Amino acid sequence: VNAKSIVLYNSTSQSMTIADNNTNSTITQRILTLTGADVTLTGTSVASLIYNNADVSWILAGTQG
Repeated sequence: VNAKSIVLYNSTSQSMTIADNNTNSTITQRILTLTGADVTLTGTSVASLIYNNADVSWILAGTQG
């Protein structure tokens, strides 16, 4: 069951980069952006993630901002 979810809120004017499948992170802490590339959000923004037990990773479900 995929029960974990998290919303990241960037309240600053600084960019926030979500690294895709970063090998510097442990397997259970990696994020799959589903684009095959890093995703950068500029300024005030939100990123929603869900934990996928099958992939043992976080999945970027959506962004806004």
